[in-house]
Amino acid sequence: MSGPRYSVIPAGAICDPRLDGRYDLKVLGLLGTHSDNSGWCYRSQATMAEQLGCGRATVQRALDRLEEFGWIERLAQLRDDGATSVNAYRVVLDVEDADPPASPVRRARPPYERAGARPFHGRAGIRTSPEKTNGRESAGAVGQDRQGAGREDEGDAEARREAAQADERDVEARLAAFRPIWPTTPTDDAMSVEAAMRALDPESRAEAVAGAPVFLAALKADRRKITISGETFLRRRRWEPAVEAAKAQAAGGGAARPGATAAVFDPLTKIWWAGQLMRAKAGVTGFELRKTITLAQSRVGWRPANPEAREAAETLADTLRPTPSDGERAGRWFAWFRERGADFGVLLSGKAIFVFLPDHDPPDEGEDDEMVA
Repeated sequence: MSGPRYSVIPAGAICDPRLDGRYDLKVLGLLGTHSDNSGWCYRSQATMAEQLGCGRATVQRALDRLEEFGWIERLAQLRDDGATSVNAYRVVLDVEDADPPASPVRRARPPYERAGARPFHGRAGIRTSPEKTNGRESAGAVGQDRQGAGREDEGDAEARREAAQADERDVEARLAAFRPIWPTTPTDDAMSVEAAMRALDPESRAEAVAGAPVFLAALKADRRKITISGETFLRRRRWEPAVEAAKAQAAGGGAARPGATAAVFDPLTKIWWAGQLMRAKAGVTGFELRKTITLAQSRVGWRPANPEAREAAETLADTLRPTPSDGERAGRWFAWFRERGADFGVLLSGKAIFVFLPDHDPPDEGEDDEMVA
């Protein structure tokens, strides 16, 4: 059809205590409003989120619940070139003659499909082959009336729904408090930040919001500019080191000062290289150095063990010079690292960049080097 149609929502869904009336039913109605003549909707989650004025993660959770309880069918769509397209959704009604979606794309075979699987809901199915159906069984809905199953655990379902609504309110409140604080909010992906906040438990959300000013104050004291997004701050729990350092300062009665906080230094920065040179010369095991390399490959920085180690790394960093990574001197320093059990060259991925190293060759075995103390 050329335009949207009136949506039909099953009466049982309206009475189902397991569904969240705030968004689950809205998404259910939206699917029916924008379905084709066969009842299939190809609307993207981003478009639905924009229409409903919520985050994409909220739409995703609503779709997952609707599918879990058997109120919608979902078919994964694959194009002929193997690329993933948008999913197709269909509101499950008591219709025997509904056709599968007429689409130019072919549908993926679900990995959990099995022969002879029972339908995932207790009502009429759609006319399609097993290869083109979801194959998922809904919790507590096979072989019995959906509303009857809902009544049996109505108390538990009501408690779960109230908990979900309370969690939703908590997420919204924490986001409202976090976004004005974080400097990169205007350029951040709002949905990614929301998903990162939602992935935290309520206690961690509160800690993140309270720890954001502490983290930013530590950066300011270190004369560093904010370089990470709100999503990165939340997913990597970057507030924890700053809060721990602030607590240590308070317990020790010391005043905050530049260099006193155990901040995390991004991979391949000058002070990061200084820290690895210092650790390797001090006899840190190859295992620990390789662990630092693995973290750096995941873009996780290095955190000094204590303020003294951080100050020593800062002092050494002042003596380092930009060095071509494909030059002879860098090659000798990389060999020096390999002798100590760590190949820092893997971080370069074959690219020629500038790394920060001393402006002289590595010391010979047994020779002291004041610049790598």
